[in-house]
Amino acid sequence: MESEEILKEWVNNYKYKDFYQWAIVLKENKEVIGSIGVVSYDEKIEKVQIGYCIG
Repeated sequence: MESEEILKEWVNNYKYKDFYQWAIVLKENKEVIGSIGVVSYDEKIEKVQIGYCIG
């Protein structure tokens, strides 16, 4: 149930232009195996740090 709530929160936050978070899904069976997103963004120098979690 916790994963479902997190995904709902992500979908709700997509309305914000500075929200970048996605699920990583296996093509074979559509199982969610992790996430990837922007951890930090520096607009001045256009530097982005990406983070991911596989579990």
